[in-house]
Amino acid sequence: MKDVGIKTRVPPSAEDIVDGQVQGVLGFVWAIILKFLKFGEEGEESLNAKDALLTWLQNQTAGYKDVEVTNFTTSFHDGLALCALIHKHRPALIPYETLSKDNPKENLQLAFDAAEKYFGLEQYLTVSDIPKMDEVSMVVYVSDYYYGIAAQRKMDLAARRIGKLIDLTIDHNNLRNEYNEKAAKLRKMLDEVKVKLYDRTIDNTMAGAKKRIAEFYEYKANEKSKLIEYQLNLESLYNTLAMKLLHNKRPEFVPAEGLDLKSLRAALSDLEQVEQERNIALHKELNRQINLVRMDENHKELFANISEWFAQKEAYLSTKEHIESVSAAQLQIKLLAAYEKEVAGVKVGNAATLEKTAATLADEKYENIADVQSRVETVKNKIAELARLSAHKKEVLDDDLAREVFKQKVRMQNAQHVESFNKINSWIKEQEAYLKTREVVDSVAGAQAEIGNLGLYDIEANLMKDTSVAQLKEQGSEIVSAKYETKISSWKFEHPDEVHSREKTVHDGFDNLAKLAAEKKPILDDHLARENFKEKLRLQNKQHADKFEKLKAWVAQKEAYLSTKETVKSSNDARVHLSTLDQYAKENESMKSIAVADLKALGQYVLNANYKTEYSQSKWEKPEEITSREAEIDASWVKLSGLHAHKKEVLEDDRAREEFAEHLRLQAENHANKHSLVMGWIEEKEAYLKTRENVDNVAAAMLHLVLHDAYLSDYKVMK
Repeated sequence: MKDVGIKTRVPPSAEDIVDGQVQGVLGFVWAIILKFLKFGEEGEESLNAKDALLTWLQNQTAGYKDVEVTNFTTSFHDGLALCALIHKHRPALIPYETLSKDNPKENLQLAFDAAEKYFGLEQYLTVSDIPKMDEVSMVVYVSDYYYGIAAQRKMDLAARRIGKLIDLTIDHNNLRNEYNEKAAKLRKMLDEVKVKLYDRTIDNTMAGAKKRIAEFYEYKANEKSKLIEYQLNLESLYNTLAMKLLHNKRPEFVPAEGLDLKSLRAALSDLEQVEQERNIALHKELNRQINLVRMDENHKELFANISEWFAQKEAYLSTKEHIESVSAAQLQIKLLAAYEKEVAGVKVGNAATLEKTAATLADEKYENIADVQSRVETVKNKIAELARLSAHKKEVLDDDLAREVFKQKVRMQNAQHVESFNKINSWIKEQEAYLKTREVVDSVAGAQAEIGNLGLYDIEANLMKDTSVAQLKEQGSEIVSAKYETKISSWKFEHPDEVHSREKTVHDGFDNLAKLAAEKKPILDDHLARENFKEKLRLQNKQHADKFEKLKAWVAQKEAYLSTKETVKSSNDARVHLSTLDQYAKENESMKSIAVADLKALGQYVLNANYKTEYSQSKWEKPEEITSREAEIDASWVKLSGLHAHKKEVLEDDRAREEFAEHLRLQAENHANKHSLVMGWIEEKEAYLKTRENVDNVAAAMLHLVLHDAYLSDYKVMK
């Protein structure tokens, strides 16, 4: 047991086996089963038999409704796990969608029946056995499903392989037979076509030659294409068969003699050679037949081209062109000269070719030679007629040129008149736009510049009248009076009213400009007055801002002073600082009554100032700046007042504190002086009392008693 790796918790002894000790023997048998049962691929040793079988069951039944295999006992009691396992591989045996876990007996019986049909598992258990089976028994039973399904899958795979081999063999045989039939048919078709191509008989007529050529091309277009298509299909069939045989490792296919691809290609190559020879012979005969006809057709075509050219040139020479310019007249004269060169070229070119071709056809005794010679005579007559028409056209075109030169001169004058008018009119439009424009003027300099521009306009307008307008009228007079006249044609400027209209437009334009200039002047004067007013307000606003900045600086200085806590060490220091504070209060009142009042008076003037005329009106555009500055000053004064009151309260407290301290210091000094006086008296009296006078008479004793009484009296006073 140890040598083969069989492990048991309590190995059975030989006596147990001989005596038939059930528990020990069954444990031993189960250990052998677990050791040698294999599930999965060969060489996979990562799981034991039970875990491997459980994993296989979980994979096979994954996704099935109400199936979750987690053990080898309760997971199989409703029968759905076994049904799902069989349905996975043979869906037709188990109608799984109709099953319910509420019918375990029916489910188990269905699984038993299906297992017997699917892989021949004998029903050695009953439905009632399943809930009673322990894990070991269930592993053994389910392993029969694993091995049965595995064996059945191997049988299915072998059957599919045999069926595939049979299908391949049938397919290969069918392809071989198809190739042999088609190859034999192609060979027969090639032999029949070769016999037809060897037939070289022809009819000695154009119709006969054309018929044989048509038959040959019909063969090339249809029968030959079919032969090539048939051959290509046959080669494709052969290649398909060869690839299949090679891919499936089958013997190479060898066609019958004369039906292999090499032989068929050789036969087709021979057919190509015969076909080429037939083609050359047919075309040689056809070319001989059509050569004379082609010459006649070319003669007809060339005559038709010349006749068409004659018709075009006759129409051209008979047409009176509508000449409306010098260039058009010059062009027509050049075209006429070109025509003369062209007709000379026709004489030595196409006309000569017609005569030469007619001579060749006559030499060849062409049956329609009379028609050819008639064409040549017609060409000669037409050339003579064109010469007469050309001479007349030359005379008319020379007159056209002279008239158009005159017209061009007058029209150039008119163009100059139009150009001058356009320039003047454009200038008028520009000035009209300028005079109608109401410029946005926002400065004194801008207003002065616009007034200066209006003055420049007046100067320019007068100059235009004296020069450009005068020249315009002079040009117009010359244009209207010009006239050309000969026996062939006459002309006079056709639009004098346009000249007069332009001149009237200029006259009316200048009248309108004068009116617009008169309207623009007071508006510009108003701009200047308004901008002077606005400039004054801007200066006053700047003064207001300057005064504000000075007041702001003064306020900042005083705020710093009022916010400073002075060091007070005596009542005199406090009185000095209070005096300085009184000076500040007087300065504050002075600033408020003078500087602040001046600031507000100036601000009120700026805010109340108003310019208004029929053309424009203006007020100070940023009143918020004025009110903002003054509001800031008012707020500053309120703040200064609070700071002043606080500082005064602090300084008065400093003064009272220092006066109190000075009084205490004086009392302390007096106390010290009195202490010194008393201590001196005590020392003096102590010395007196310690002294033992030398008394040797009554008077002396009385004296000392008096002195002692005086001491007692002093003592009482001192005390």
